[in-house]
Amino acid sequence: MIQDIAPHRFDNTFIPGTSPAPDSPIYCFKEDKLLLAQETADGKGPSRRILLPRRRDFGPETDFIRLFSLDGLDHYLACPRRRLHEDDRIFPETQIDQDILTDGGKGTQDDFLHLDGYHYERLHRIRAEGRGEKYQYFAAVTAYQLARWYDHNRFCGHCGSRMEMGSRERVMICPNCGNPVYPKIMPAVIVAVTNGDRILMTKYRNRGIGYYALVAGFVEIGETFEDTVRREVMEETGLTVKNIRYYKSQPWGIADDLLAGFYCDLDGDDAIRMDEEELSEAAWFERGQIEGQPDHLSLTNEMMLTFRDGREPSGGEGRVF
Repeated sequence: MIQDIAPHRFDNTFIPGTSPAPDSPIYCFKEDKLLLAQETADGKGPSRRILLPRRRDFGPETDFIRLFSLDGLDHYLACPRRRLHEDDRIFPETQIDQDILTDGGKGTQDDFLHLDGYHYERLHRIRAEGRGEKYQYFAAVTAYQLARWYDHNRFCGHCGSRMEMGSRERVMICPNCGNPVYPKIMPAVIVAVTNGDRILMTKYRNRGIGYYALVAGFVEIGETFEDTVRREVMEETGLTVKNIRYYKSQPWGIADDLLAGFYCDLDGDDAIRMDEEELSEAAWFERGQIEGQPDHLSLTNEMMLTFRDGREPSGGEGRVF
């Protein structure tokens, strides 16, 4: 899966007050696009690697936030100074400042950094083309998750004052009302519903994804993960389940998700009543009919292949609900 990067070492320990060295790798984003080198290090052609700019490539108009270390090397986020230090409030006298909000939160052209020899590429395209090593893509989407969080929480959602970075942990704090905002992490479940040697597989409607997946959905207020499993399976397919057992979890930074994977058994009738607004397909597949997804990054893919190979946890393994 995307987080399985050994022997590489990812360390998200929060260390405030550090500055990048001239050779420190720098992440720079324009919406969902990452700034990468246009050529290989030897200048002979398009790069198939994820080649990040370094601190020495940026001028004095840029600020930097330390994100994490990878193999002991600190990685930073580049932030245009204008983006960090514009007006102190967005709700002055309870009146919304339209000059700041009219861009819909996407920023203007001046908000994004441009460097000679580099260009922006969509993260989805990098994944689709198999660019770079898995540990590099994992780090990039984790940086993207943090970049969005920092950008979306520049101002307090309660009083409108400019937020400040915490000094002891990764948190944005309002100096006016004390409102703390921690990194956005949305819990969701991936559910493999099985019926003997068959598994329920689905395709979502209007997402532009051609391969099969599993039932999935976000945890609602007041729910346990197990409640979510039962509700999502019923809502999407009209089936009831039993013998719910936890498999593994996965951070999915591209969408701010923390995914928890569960296997469960069909309980009763196997007739599918598909939610046609949510899904385009839902069907039972024998083990030998299962085809994996184009890459091996997702928890969904691992769970499907684990069932195909007969290695799914049984009711006697792990915790059963």
